[in-house]
Amino acid sequence: VNSVERMECVSKFSDEAGSSGRGKGDDSDDDSDSDSGGSEDDESEGPSDGGVSVLLGGLSSAHTFAVGYDDGRIGIFDKRAALEGGAPAVEFDKQTDFVSDLALAGPSGHQLVSSSGDGTVALFDIRKGKMVARSEDDADDEMLSLCVMKGGKKVVCGHQSGVIGIYSWGYWNDCSDRFPGHPGSVDTMAKVDEDVLLTGSSDGLIRIVSVLPNKALGVVGEHLADTPIEKLCLDPRQ
Repeated sequence: VNSVERMECVSKFSDEAGSSGRGKGDDSDDDSDSDSGGSEDDESEGPSDGGVSVLLGGLSSAHTFAVGYDDGRIGIFDKRAALEGGAPAVEFDKQTDFVSDLALAGPSGHQLVSSSGDGTVALFDIRKGKMVARSEDDADDEMLSLCVMKGGKKVVCGHQSGVIGIYSWGYWNDCSDRFPGHPGSVDTMAKVDEDVLLTGSSDGLIRIVSVLPNKALGVVGEHLADTPIEKLCLDPRQ
């Protein structure tokens, strides 16, 4: 597949404590809790008390970006205000576990899709500042990655169980199709075109997958032994 040659693979190694970097962050500043006795005003400063789990730039303008947090919140920032320590222009808190992935959607580019460790996918309207829809909770199967495909008609989500769930636009309650086959968690996905995507899994393999029809087309790359693939992207210059 020629598109695979354009792929840049970034793999983040787990730290010595065995953290995957995908779930809840471990705060290194625990000492501050015991001595500071901070006021409520101190606690309210800043965009979120949770660590950053995912970033997405290039929203409605070149100045705006989205931040997903370990505590399930999503903040929409204007980078000009953020450089001065400003709060997010919009904030959502409708998911209860870490935000694992974000993607723009909709013809106007003002809608944001998020996946979460609480097993849900949610749709937000950035301009109106509200959640449009959210799937049912599935706490037993964390949702780790997503792609918007088929011209915006499908949202494809990778799960901890190795299943790929396919949601139809406008029908968010539950996935319309499920595609098992990965022996490990589907930690990351990168869209090649509207019908084909690349997946990175906890088994260290990069696979190419067709969506509707659902078919595993093969393995196109492998990382170091026992090292999960935690992030994939395609070079936009190619």
